[in-house]
Amino acid sequence: STQSTGSSNCEKYLQLRPGRPVDQSIRVWGRAGGWGDPHITTLDNHSYTFNGWGEYLYLAITSKSNPPPQFDIQKAFDLTEYDFLAHVRTVGLSAFPENANVRATVFRAIGAKSGVNGTLVQVYLNQRNRLVVQCNGRALDLNPDSDVVLDPADPVPDLVSAAFPDVTVTRNTTSQVIELLWSVGVSITVEQIRSTNIRFDGLMINFAVSVSPRHQQRTYGLLGTYDANPANDLRAPNGTILNISSATPQQIFYDFGQKWSIPTNAAPSQQLLPYEEGQTPINMQNLTYVPLFTTPASSDSAARSACGIRTADVIASLSFELQTCYFDALVTGDTSIGTSSLKTARRISQVRSESVIVPIFSDPQPILNVNVNSFVMYQFSVVSTNGSANYTFQIISGPSNATINRLTGEFRWFADVRAMTRVEGNLYRVAVVVRVTDNMSRQSQSTLVINSVIPSNDTFTTTSPTTTPPTFPPATETPTTLTPSPTPAPTTPVPTPSPTPVPTTPSPTPSPTPVPTTPSPTPFPTPSPTPSPVTPSPTPS
Repeated sequence: STQSTGSSNCEKYLQLRPGRPVDQSIRVWGRAGGWGDPHITTLDNHSYTFNGWGEYLYLAITSKSNPPPQFDIQKAFDLTEYDFLAHVRTVGLSAFPENANVRATVFRAIGAKSGVNGTLVQVYLNQRNRLVVQCNGRALDLNPDSDVVLDPADPVPDLVSAAFPDVTVTRNTTSQVIELLWSVGVSITVEQIRSTNIRFDGLMINFAVSVSPRHQQRTYGLLGTYDANPANDLRAPNGTILNISSATPQQIFYDFGQKWSIPTNAAPSQQLLPYEEGQTPINMQNLTYVPLFTTPASSDSAARSACGIRTADVIASLSFELQTCYFDALVTGDTSIGTSSLKTARRISQVRSESVIVPIFSDPQPILNVNVNSFVMYQFSVVSTNGSANYTFQIISGPSNATINRLTGEFRWFADVRAMTRVEGNLYRVAVVVRVTDNMSRQSQSTLVINSVIPSNDTFTTTSPTTTPPTFPPATETPTTLTPSPTPAPTTPVPTPSPTPVPTTPSPTPSPTPVPTTPSPTPFPTPSPTPSPVTPSPTPS
C-alpha cells in the first residue's frame, strides 16, 4: 500500500522509487543552477558570478497573476503571499582555518518551503561537513535499511525517498545526490562536492533547479525573472535592472546580489535556513567581506590543463563554463574544484539544450469539478516548441470507459463515482494521464484531475447509475496541427471544490495538485520514472 508522511510530525516513510507529485512535462521547465565560487545560471539562461558571504533569497514564486517588478525584501519569509520560497547560505572558505588566505565563498545550505502549511525542507553541510537533510526540523535518514520495502526486481536500492504531501525527498545511494521535488512545480537537486585536496573536500554544495513554465513572470531572487528574457534577469528588489552585457562584477555584487540579502530579524518560526549551535541570522551574514572581482593574474598551466584551456587561449574570450573552471581552480588552488564547476555548468547547459524540443501541453495539470452521472468533456491542447507538427494523444491511465480522440485530443468520460477514489468527506477524485507524441516521437504528459462532491444522502458509491447514459455525438478525427507559440501563460490557483456539485467545466486556471509525474533528466542524476497513484493533501493548493 502507498503511504505518505504527514508534514506536521515528519515521521519517516521510506520506499523505493515513489511517485512524483509534479507534471510530466518537466523536460521543458526552466533550468538554473549554482555552483563553485558561486556562479549562477538564471532560469532564462544568463550566467553570472556572485561571491557574497551571507544568506540570500534564491527563489520566490508569487501567487499573483500580474506581479509588480518590485519585491519587498522584508517579505522574504512571507508564505501567505508567495507559493514558494527558497533561501541559500554562502560561507567564505577563509572561515575554515586551513583556508584562511582563500578569497572565495561557496554554497553551504538551502532551505525551502511551499505554502504556509507546507513541509520545510533543509539541506545543508553541518559543522562537521556532513550533508544533512531535515524535514520540519527533524533529520531524515535516507539510507537503505531493514525498513525499506525493496523492489524484488532490484533488491539493491539505489534510490531511497521520503514522501510528504507536498514534496518528495530522494537520495541516490550511488551518486549521493539529493533531489527535492515539490508538487507546485519546483525541483532542486543538491550535490556535495568532493575534492582530492583534503582542505576543500566536502566543504561546498552545488545546486540544479527546475521550475515549471506555469510560473513564468512570477519569480524573484538570484535566479532572475523567469520570462524567457535574460535581459531583465539582474533585477534588484527595487525593480532596477542591470544591463547584463555591461554590468561589472562590482555592480553585480553591490547593486544586485547583496540587495537580495534576507533580513536578520525574522521570527524563528519563519526562518527557512537551519542554525546550529553558535549560529544566528546575524553572524551568518558577513557584510564587510569583499570578494575578488577579477581572475587572479596568473597563467597556471595546471589550471589550464585541468580545464582544457590551451596556452594561447585568452581567458576572457572563453565560454562562461571554462572561465568558471579556471577562476575556481586559481582562487582555491585546487584543480578538482575547477573541474567540478566545469562539469556542473556543462550539465546545466546540456539539459537546457535538450529541453526545448518536446511538445508542451497548454495546461499540464488541468482540474475539472463535475457532477457524477454526467458527461465529462475536456479538450487537451498542445503548444508547439519546434515548428508545425502533427500530434497524437493517448490515455496512459484513468477510468476504463474514458476515451480520447487520438488526433484532436478531445477527452470524454461518463462520470461514474465507482471509478473515483474518496479523498476526504464527500470529495472523490480520479486522475487521467494523457500522453502526446509528435511526428518525431517526442513525448510529454499531462494529468487531468477530476473532482466530484457527492451529497451524503446519495448512494452512487454502491449502486449503478439510475439512467442510461446518453450517447456522445461522434467525433471527427481531424489531425491537430499546431504552430510555434509562446510558452503557456501562467495559471492562477483553483479553489477547493464546493460542497455542491458544479457544472462540468474546467476550473479557470488551476494551481498544481499532487498527481503522478515523471521528470526527465536534471543536471544531476535523478530517479528513473515511475508513475504512482495520486496522493493529494486534504485541501488542494
